Amino acid sequence: MPKSVGSSADTVLQRKDVDNFFGSFVEADFGHGVNIRGLSFSDTIKYMLDKHPSSRLKWLLRSDDGDETQVKVGHFDKERFAVYGAAPDEKVKYEMGFSYDLRYATLLSCLHSVHLGQFRALGYSYVNSNAGRYIAKLLADVFETFKGRKGKDEGDGELERLCFTHRNMVRPVLGDIGRIDRRLLERPFEWFIVAWDGDVPFATIHFLGVGDQLNAVMVYNLQRDSVLPTTALVVSQRPLSFTTSVGWFDGQGMQIGPPGERISWPCGEEVGDLKPYPIRRAVNDLQRHLEGMPESYSIF
Repeated sequence: MPKSVGSSADTVLQRKDVDNFFGSFVEADFGHGVNIRGLSFSDTIKYMLDKHPSSRLKWLLRSDDGDETQVKVGHFDKERFAVYGAAPDEKVKYEMGFSYDLRYATLLSCLHSVHLGQFRALGYSYVNSNAGRYIAKLLADVFETFKGRKGKDEGDGELERLCFTHRNMVRPVLGDIGRIDRRLLERPFEWFIVAWDGDVPFATIHFLGVGDQLNAVMVYNLQRDSVLPTTALVVSQRPLSFTTSVGWFDGQGMQIGPPGERISWPCGEEVGDLKPYPIRRAVNDLQRHLEGMPESYSIF
């Protein structure tokens, strides 16, 4: 299992070329992002000099007049670095920072890990399920699109297109995690959260520890009666709330505990301080939208 998501003690058989691809394409970026969390600026630069992360890392150069330019790192050595875009004799005073876009590295690393973990726990009953096929299709499309390609950062537009309908599946867990059942944290593929729309379970949520960060991964079950809640989550631009239960696999199948607390799930890129919207109202709005009727309160 990918070391970057804290699962290195678990082994799952998979194709070597696929394993090597995801290890170098996204999981390495993801691992670097985890490692530099909390480092000082000088320690971050030292880490970059030693590890040579991908060119998805961008330096932010801010000039005296406040203009900010994002540039690729062109060269690293122990004494200096050069950047593209500035003439050799140009004398400009810059403040320096950096950005590291890990949205898709995080998404794909977590989905890859959950995919392998579910396969380990459930075997081909998961692989042949709608949920298994949905995640496998994304992983296969990314593999086929980017395998063997150099300068992978130049295909970020393609990566965004491939990941668009999956973009709300992985979210960081913020705040105190002390209240979370330890079984959910220690055995994330056997123990999980079940998400409900009324009496319909439409997804499971698995917690993956990543250094000092915890990510929640939502796996849509994509059964006939859960397509609308899933679609609402895909298209929503505001957080959605729903009821949850604790679930687990006991070797015979899925077991589900009594209804628990209601949680909210961030959707879209810019959620701001929007109030969470109940999943049932979101589904009703989606139905009205598909029927050409005005929504009661648009989630789009």
